[in-house]
Amino acid sequence: MNVFGSWRGEAYDLEHPGEDLKALHKYDLTMILEKSGDNIKIRGRCKTCDIKSGEPIWERDLDGSGIVHNEYVKLFYNLVDNIGHSYGVILIHFFPTGDKADGYFLGRRSAEDDVVFGRIKLTR
Repeated sequence: MNVFGSWRGEAYDLEHPGEDLKALHKYDLTMILEKSGDNIKIRGRCKTCDIKSGEPIWERDLDGSGIVHNEYVKLFYNLVDNIGHSYGVILIHFFPTGDKADGYFLGRRSAEDDVVFGRIKLTR
């Protein structure tokens, strides 16, 4: 399966009652997945909006690396700008049709000094 190339999509925080996971943001994503030896590189942009109002908060460069295992990709990501730095891991399942994917992310938001967990959905 070819997971390489341009992808667009959305992601959003998930809340977990009884835990410190709060749904604060939703994200518009553009990313390019490129082969790098036996691994994969990711680059793109992430626009973050308030999950309730939809108001834009910030836009950051997205980069990282990972591995492909059959129809799954595990990515370690960084979101960096002059305001803050967020990082984490994404596990994505790519559909056999090759035109969509979905998965989950777990990361750290430096601006809020907390952990975030959420859902990600991508299309070509």
